[in-house]
Amino acid sequence: MGTPFKNLLFSSPKIFSPISPSTNFVINSTKKSNIAKQLFNNDAGAIKKKVQSNVKIHVTDYDLTKLKVPTPTDILFNTPNKNELLTNGVKEKQEFNILGKGAFGTVIRGINKGSIVAIKIVKNKNNNHINEKNALHLHHENIVKTIDITFSSTLNYFLVLMEYFPKCISLQQLLDSEDDITESQKLKFALDVTKGLQYCHENNVLHLDVKPKNMLIHDNCCKLCDFGNSVLKDDLRNFNHQGTIAYTDPEILLGKLPSTKSDIYSLGIVLWQIKYRKLPYENTDNNETIIYKVVKIGMRPKGYEENCEYWKLFCQCWDCDPEQRPQIGDILNELNSLLVTHK
Repeated sequence: MGTPFKNLLFSSPKIFSPISPSTNFVINSTKKSNIAKQLFNNDAGAIKKKVQSNVKIHVTDYDLTKLKVPTPTDILFNTPNKNELLTNGVKEKQEFNILGKGAFGTVIRGINKGSIVAIKIVKNKNNNHINEKNALHLHHENIVKTIDITFSSTLNYFLVLMEYFPKCISLQQLLDSEDDITESQKLKFALDVTKGLQYCHENNVLHLDVKPKNMLIHDNCCKLCDFGNSVLKDDLRNFNHQGTIAYTDPEILLGKLPSTKSDIYSLGIVLWQIKYRKLPYENTDNNETIIYKVVKIGMRPKGYEENCEYWKLFCQCWDCDPEQRPQIGDILNELNSLLVTHK
């Protein structure tokens, strides 16, 4: 079957994890835009809009004394290079302990006040540091802590200082591996992520990029990370969505504003992925086709319909009607009950 999406406009891939790159696409969504409708009419796709915000940002001003210089044999990020990082980013010939990289940023290991941290170096444009700052006040065992943001409007890049884990992998890497994962472990990781997401919602934050690549596993604990697409629930005036299509709420694809139920939809896709260890829509040709089928005919990731509560749970999470999706507290209760039965 042919697709009418020939001119859909997407951005380049963007990094969203302290350890691994991720391919995301920009969807500009406001009250007046309707992405899916434009696609169905063979339109040119999303209308680009510059993000503006009057929100006051509590971040650290650029200061060379903020980061202590490590020894050359320990950590390769040092103070003399910091100004160059904030001006030019990471160049190929520079020697740093790189944890991950992508088209929009690089994550390196560095030192902050004597402690090892993960430092994400991001291109400074369209006030994109505003999204990252939403995580500054989040302190939860199932969320990778954002320690500080080093930002100056006169510099080309800004730094996001995050909690560092010496031995960790993303949930996506684990699901892609050949390692055995017990049902109890799957439920534990699902429960961890849901707890972290609940804490976000309780603190006025919508994550809006919930997916396994944005979840780190350390000491058998799964942590939600990367708030580069987050927004405040009570400040959606200039919402400009950047997210991975396969996990994006159809309501957002239709041009509507996000809500907590948008994160619940994404969580449902993740719960499915944890169970089957496959990528959603992996056999679908392109994102335009995914958008059309998800919105127009209600397509969801394939699986074997089972008469079990876990199956029912993620199906409820990705319901076409946001009002029919469960509250996050109910999801936690169900996952807790399921985990008890598998111990």
